[in-house]
Amino acid sequence: MVIRDRATVVTSVILLLIAAVAWVDVVRSSVGDPDMMMTMFMPMTVSDGLVFVASWGVMMTGMMLPSALPMISLYAATQRGAAAPGPRGVPVVVFVFVYLAVWAAFGAPVYVAQSFLMGLTPAGFAYGIA
Repeated sequence: MVIRDRATVVTSVILLLIAAVAWVDVVRSSVGDPDMMMTMFMPMTVSDGLVFVASWGVMMTGMMLPSALPMISLYAATQRGAAAPGPRGVPVVVFVFVYLAVWAAFGAPVYVAQSFLMGLTPAGFAYGIA
């Protein structure tokens, strides 16, 4: 049996709690009225794009963070062995932040593609109600 050190357990619990909060937000936002942006064509705007990317980032946090825990734990273990200056947990926090930021940034081309496809397809046909 592998005995984990306290830092690994605390880090894993914190990351799972963040993922759980993201899942609660995703489920909460899906229970309400349908988003107009998802049911009809609307021209792309910067503000809509930012909202989409933020929502995408929350969704990716809930979906990808739990599966990334082994990778994050391995990175943290390698950092514990290195004699790096500064606070101990900062490289791991930066690693997680960059990982999530890359997933969130991928939401921008998804927003452009979704807007483009909604412009090509009548909304009723796209959702099977026509």
